[in-house]
Amino acid sequence: MMAIYDGCEDQLPQNATFGDGTAIPLEYLETIRAVSKSQLVLFDWRQGDLLMVDNMLVAHGRMSFKGPRRILVAMTAQ
Repeated sequence: MMAIYDGCEDQLPQNATFGDGTAIPLEYLETIRAVSKSQLVLFDWRQGDLLMVDNMLVAHGRMSFKGPRRILVAMTAQ
């Protein structure tokens, strides 16, 4: 991965630092990842399912997926 970004760690897509730009220690990142994983909610999608997410209340992402799908997105602000 580093070769793609010319060895510039700060260009990596998931690079994170403290607000002052200093590196976050690996042990902190491991703790954050473990806590995030412990809060993971998984479910089996079925045809016709709809998911609504409030970005102010949850962190969200998705696991890898293979197969046909159609993603529609609408965003709004209060």
